Amino acid sequence: MANNIVMTLEQPEPINDQLTELLRNGAKQLTSNAVEAEVSE
Repeated sequence: MANNIVMTLEQPEPINDQLTELLRNGAKQLTSNAVEAEVSE
């Protein structure tokens, strides 16, 4: 018989500072540009 262990995972608090927002937006833009370039080929 298998032993099952159920654990509750805690969610980290969201990070909402200006630098993180800037990096997040830049990453989204780079990803969007890469997808568009791949699709247009």
